[in-house]
Amino acid sequence: MFKMVERLAVGAFVKNKQGKYLLLETQAKIGKAIEKYWDIPKGGVEKGESLIEALKRELQEELGTDKFGGVRKLNISFSFNYPIEIKEKIGFDSQKVELFFENFMVKIKI
Repeated sequence: MFKMVERLAVGAFVKNKQGKYLLLETQAKIGKAIEKYWDIPKGGVEKGESLIEALKRELQEELGTDKFGGVRKLNISFSFNYPIEIKEKIGFDSQKVELFFENFMVKIKI
C-alpha cells in the first residue's frame, strides 16, 4: 500500500501599521509555462519546529526582518495535492497550510 506524505506549512496574512496587507509576487512552472501570481508569505515547517517558530523563520527569510508582533493563529487551514512532477521532485504528495494573522510593526513607505 502506498503511503501519502503530507508536508505541513504555515502562512500569514501580514498587515502593516497603515492597515494594508502584504502580498508577494511569486511564480511557478505550470506545465511548460512560468506563471506569475500573488500569494501570502508561507513555507514548510521543519522537523522539530513549532508552528510559531516556523512562521517567524519563514517571515524572516522571505521579508528580511523580524519586526512582527501580535501573531494570532486562525482556525483556518487549507490543503492541496502537488502535481506528479512536483511530488517526484520534493517527496511530498500534498501540503497542509495552517494560517495566521501577523502585524508588521514598522511603517513602510510605498
